[in-house]
Amino acid sequence: MALGSLEHRLLRRHLSAYADGALAPPLRRRVEGHLSRCPSCRRDLAELEATVRALAALPQEAAPRSFALTRERLAQPSPAPPPLAMRAFPALATACVLALASLLALDAFLPAAAPSPAPEQAAPALSEGRPLPVEPSPAPRGLPTAPEPSPQLRPEATPPAPGRPPAAEAEEEGGADALRLAQVALGAGAMAALGAWGVLWLQRRRG
Repeated sequence: MALGSLEHRLLRRHLSAYADGALAPPLRRRVEGHLSRCPSCRRDLAELEATVRALAALPQEAAPRSFALTRERLAQPSPAPPPLAMRAFPALATACVLALASLLALDAFLPAAAPSPAPEQAAPALSEGRPLPVEPSPAPRGLPTAPEPSPQLRPEATPPAPGRPPAAEAEEEGGADALRLAQVALGAGAMAALGAWGVLWLQRRRG
């Protein structure tokens, strides 16, 4: 029983080739002997043969052209490769776009320049609400003079906050201008490369 089941599975795999007539004579005779004893395989073979007949009855569509390599086809010259400019302009435009994107990212992530401090006032003491020092008037003769306060007790004036040097501000402004100029130049270069590539492509199609 086990041997019969194994033979059934092995020979059932060859039913499609048997229906197409592609089996060698020894294997074909084995399949025919098994078909005489196995109703299940005979039903499978009948379904395969019906499928083959249905496919053969379908209308044959003509191919748009022959794909066979004839002598005439081999004698035809192959199309010339695109010129170097056609291949160089897209690469140049891609490089310009990548460089422009890098500069835009650099401009976006760099810290913004700190605003320049307001000009110092002429009288810091007035802005802070402290009275200006008044020179003492000379005391009349014959009256005792008040002792002068100790230097340690005199209030010290708060030094003004240091401002940014003009050279640093000029350098930052020059760097920002150079970055903007590079962005504009790369954008113009990318557009010019794409435009030149489009012109060459149109000329090649028309030619």
